[in-house]
Amino acid sequence: MPQSAQACALYGLRVVTAPAVGPTLSGWLTDVYSWHWCILINVPAGIRSFTLVELFVVEPEALRRDRRRILRSGAPVDYIGLILVVIGFGALQIILDRYERDDGFSSSFITGLGLTAGLGLLTLILWEMWHPQPAMNVRLMRSRAFAVSCLVMFGFGFMIVSTTQLLPQLSQTLLGYNALVAGMTLGAGGVVTLLLMPLSGFVTSRFIQPRWLIAIALGGTGLSLMSSARLDLDIDFWSMSMIRITQVMWLPFLFIPVSAVSYVGVLGHQTNDASALINLMRNLGGSVGVSFTTTMLQERTQFHHERLAEHITAYNGYGWPAPLGTIDAAIQGQAGIMSYLDIFWTLGLVALFLAPFALLLPAMPRGAVSSH
Repeated sequence: MPQSAQACALYGLRVVTAPAVGPTLSGWLTDVYSWHWCILINVPAGIRSFTLVELFVVEPEALRRDRRRILRSGAPVDYIGLILVVIGFGALQIILDRYERDDGFSSSFITGLGLTAGLGLLTLILWEMWHPQPAMNVRLMRSRAFAVSCLVMFGFGFMIVSTTQLLPQLSQTLLGYNALVAGMTLGAGGVVTLLLMPLSGFVTSRFIQPRWLIAIALGGTGLSLMSSARLDLDIDFWSMSMIRITQVMWLPFLFIPVSAVSYVGVLGHQTNDASALINLMRNLGGSVGVSFTTTMLQERTQFHHERLAEHITAYNGYGWPAPLGTIDAAIQGQAGIMSYLDIFWTLGLVALFLAPFALLLPAMPRGAVSSH
C-alpha cells in the first residue's frame, strides 16, 4: 500500500497524543466532579470502541484463510502458554504497581512475586520456543529488525509514560497547580505532536532511512530530557509547557519509523503476533518507567533532604530563629525539585544509550517503506 506510512502516522496519533489529552481531561473531571470519573469514563469509551470494531473492522481474507488452515491441521491451543503469560506478566505488573508502596524487595510479598514472575516468564520463553502455535511468538525475536524495534518501543513507552506522569505530579506537588492546570501543561506538547505526525509519515516514506530517523529522534529526546534538568521552582506555566514540547516533538519521528521497519523479515501470517509483541513492549516499558521513576523520586527526595538538612540551622537565610515547619517546607521543596531533575537526567541518558541500537536496524530500499 503506497500510503502505509501515512496510515501508521494516523494510527500513531492516538498513541502519542492520548497521554496529553488524558491528564487534561482527568484533571477537569477531578476538579469538577470526582477522581472516580477518571475510571468510569472508560466504560462508555469501551462500549463505543467495541461497537465500532463490530461494525467496521473486517478481517482480511488471508487471516481467515490462515485460521481455517490452523483449525484443519488440528494444531493444539497453547493453553499452557496462555497460563504462563497471565502468571508471569500478572505478577510483574503487581510488582511494578506495589514495589515502592511495599518497600521493594525487603517485602516478602514483593520477593515472592519477583520469583514467580521470573520463573513464569523464563518458562514461557522456553515453552513458546518449540510450541507449534505459540500464544506469544517469541521466535520472532530471531529477526534483528524486530528485536531492535521491540527494544526501542520499550524505551518509547518507558520515556513517554513516565514523563507524562512526572510533569503534572511536579506541577501539583511543588508548583501548587490544581489538577486541571497540571494536566494542561501537557496539552501544547500534544498539539505539536499532532502537527508533526503527518510530516513524520511523509519523511519516513520518501526521504530518510528509518534507522537514521530513529537514532536522531532518540538522541533529540535524550538531549531534551537532560536540558529539562535545569528547571527550578520559579518556572511558570508556559515554560513547563515548552519543556513538554521539547520532550515529545521527537516522538513522531521515532514511532512511525519503528512501525515501518519492525516488520522487515516478518512473514505475512506472523504480523498479528508481531503487532501483539510490539504493543506489549510499549505497554511494559510504560509500566516499568512509572514504577522506576516513582521509586527513584522517593529515594532521591530522601537523599537530597538528608544532604540539605545537614547544612541548615534555624538561622539560615533568616537572621533570626525561624519556625521548624518553614525550614522543613523549604528543604522539602528543594529536595523535591532536585529529585525530579535527577530523573530527567537519568531518562535522558536512557534515550542516548538506546540511540546507537537504532543503527543496527536494516537499511530499507527506496520505496520499501511506502509499499510495506
